[in-house]
Order: sequence, then structure tokens, then C-alpha cells
Amino acid sequence: MSTDKRSKLLHVCEPNAERSSFSNTTIAVHVTGPEAAVFYAHEKLLTSSSLVLVRSCRELGSASSNRRIFFENLDPRSFNLYLNWLYTSAITLSSADSTGEQRYEDHWPLLINLYVLSIRLEDLDFADAVTDAMVSYFAHTKRSDWGLQLPISNWKHFLYDNTPPKAKVRRLLVQMYAHVRDPVLLDERDPAEFLAETSQAMMKGAAEDPLMSAATCCFHEHGNSRSCYRDRL
Repeated sequence: MSTDKRSKLLHVCEPNAERSSFSNTTIAVHVTGPEAAVFYAHEKLLTSSSLVLVRSCRELGSASSNRRIFFENLDPRSFNLYLNWLYTSAITLSSADSTGEQRYEDHWPLLINLYVLSIRLEDLDFADAVTDAMVSYFAHTKRSDWGLQLPISNWKHFLYDNTPPKAKVRRLLVQMYAHVRDPVLLDERDPAEFLAETSQAMMKGAAEDPLMSAATCCFHEHGNSRSCYRDRL
């Protein structure tokens, strides 16, 4: 047996204090938005990343038999993807129909909704994971048969209206446009701050590919006081 195969075999039975427990309490999360939905998730995972969910679960108390959390004006699809991320550490954007065939779908509305959700849930790790997903999607569409896809003006406004002025995701948006450096892609209806910063960036020449910049966590919110979520995967 090769050394590589032996090490993998030994790893299967390696003691691990960090293993997940699927026997702990589940919480029902009631979401109302475009549609109403109820999600069930383990409390340990729900409280593993979001400060809002930590506070919400703490307020329920351990003795409560009817453990439910309510969120109003929340997109159920976005929250479902958030739960998937908690369980799998992956943000999956489907681009195949029921037959498995690849099809075009604009994922910017969903990605922006996910980022705004990270702000509402006070989950910095999820915010950083979403910006990485944005970079990945930008890079993918550049190479795809459908061509480069960027968010339309309405979704830029939604992002700017729901994020703080110094949010790194805004820097990412500006750099994507400055990298492509095509003024035709700008819309006079875009947020004024975005237009000003992007125009200035374009005047300096083509910006670095966001995919290269993202490797240094420059679009992440974790700062120096916290490790990047990638280091914990």
C-alpha cells in the first residue's frame, strides 16, 4: 500500500474533537418575504457564525419546547442557501435545468441578496464567502459562451442602499468595472458614489483582475483580528 493511501486510511479513524453532532436541538426558522417558508436546522450550526442567530437562540432559552425564530421580509431562497453554506461551507449557484443541461441564468440578484443577508445576520464569514462567490461568478462569465455579466443598475442601488459606505463589496464592484474598463457598461442611473469611484479608477488604467486581488482577502471584512473563513475549511 502506498504511503499516500496509508495516510488517508489512517485519517479515517483519526480522533477529532471537532466532529459535528446531529443529536442536538433543532430550531424552526420561520421566514416571510416574497413567499413564506419554514426551515429546520441544528442549533449548534445556526449559532456557529451569525451574531444575530446567536442572540435569537439565546433568547429562546434552553427549557423552551417550542423553539422557533421569526424573520420578516427575508427571501426564503437566500436563507436556504445560507443554511446550505452553514452545513457544507459552499455557495452553490445552479446553472443546469432539470435535464442537467447548462443554461444561462443571471446570478447577480441572488448574490447581492445573499450579501445583504450577511449584513442582516451579522455574519462576517458569510459576507466574505459571498464576495468570493461574486469574484468566481465574474471570472466564470468572462470565459463563458454567454459573455461577461455584471449587475444592472437596480441591483447596484440595492447593494449600496443596504451596505455601509466602507463595505469591501463596494470596492469589489468598482474594481470589476475598472478591470473591464468599458465606459459603455456604466449607466447614468447607477449610484452616484459608484459612478464617481469607477470613473476615477478607469482613468488610472485597467485595474487588476479581481480574481488575483481576491487571493489576498482584500475584499474581505475579517480584518487582522480574525482568521479568514478559508483557513478554517
